[in-house]
Amino acid sequence: IMTETPYTLALIAGVYFVVKYHQYGELRELALSSLMAGLAYLFRPMGLTLVCLLPLVALHRVCSDHRKRRGTSATESRWPGVQGGTGRALAWALGCSVIPAAALTVPWWVENHVVHGANSFVRCFDFALYNRAANVERRNGEGSAAFADIHRVVGEAKSSGQLAPDADEGMAWTVWQAYRGVEDGSLKASSALLGRAAAETLWNDPLGIVVGTAKYSAWMILTPDSSYRYHPGGAKGVRGRRPQDADIFDSGLY
Repeated sequence: IMTETPYTLALIAGVYFVVKYHQYGELRELALSSLMAGLAYLFRPMGLTLVCLLPLVALHRVCSDHRKRRGTSATESRWPGVQGGTGRALAWALGCSVIPAAALTVPWWVENHVVHGANSFVRCFDFALYNRAANVERRNGEGSAAFADIHRVVGEAKSSGQLAPDADEGMAWTVWQAYRGVEDGSLKASSALLGRAAAETLWNDPLGIVVGTAKYSAWMILTPDSSYRYHPGGAKGVRGRRPQDADIFDSGLY
């Protein structure tokens, strides 16, 4: 089951509720936005970005209310039964922006740390960074000790028959399989190595990475495609104007 649809729906709902909170100041809307952001995170870890944004929106709204009501003796929240000064209003707003999302996400963070030693957001970030370096930018790890170690371990896994001779080390799962087979490495250790290899490689050409990000992002945004991402070669079996084996660039990568 693909996660794009439920993730998108949860994220849209979260944005809808936070916009309503920003307009009307109802803490109920902020709490619902936090809940939807936490749900979006469970579908895809990048949903955490909305969770991080909500406290900033809450701070902005409370400060805006404080400026409007300056000079009065008390501040009355639109949340029933909550009265007091700006500090108390801010505490309620920050709580509503974080607690619902935390109720959904923290148990999974704990489970990930117990089972894998790292949370899924960190692993997905390392994977995306490696994918950017190895597949999108086609870097071979020039000047990266971590990348050199990946070449070594994947080579050993191929020579010992644990990986197929044509296994692509640009794919994160190929590297994970190699480290698990050759060095009995954990998912946490091999994922961290992916992120470190990519970071070392990308920092060798920061200007090229910035230019590439702008180029690929403009490519996806400006192309007349009704899909959520750009398929340079079109769908399999569908005649397209570009080569069928062209790369697919997903907006989530950037």
